[in-house]
Amino acid sequence: MLTRAFIALFGGLAIAAPATAGPPIVVQAQTTNPADPADKLICRSVLQTGTRFPERKCATKRQWEAQAEEARRAAHEVIDRPQIDTCRDSC
Repeated sequence: MLTRAFIALFGGLAIAAPATAGPPIVVQAQTTNPADPADKLICRSVLQTGTRFPERKCATKRQWEAQAEEARRAAHEVIDRPQIDTCRDSC
């Protein structure tokens, strides 16, 4: 009984999906070779918190390096932050 329900549900989705789907979206990458290697487009799979599926992000080499430098700067800012001493009873 349960398998018939699944077959009916997924069969209905398979039939309805092509009717509701629009034209496919085509993304074209830059086909010309850039003069500067830092302008080359690099795609990476990035893991996101809260999902098992990686997200594909594309950026130039310069942009990836800028993001890495920003992450390093933020990490050093947290590490180098002065600690605050608190007195609970008496100081």
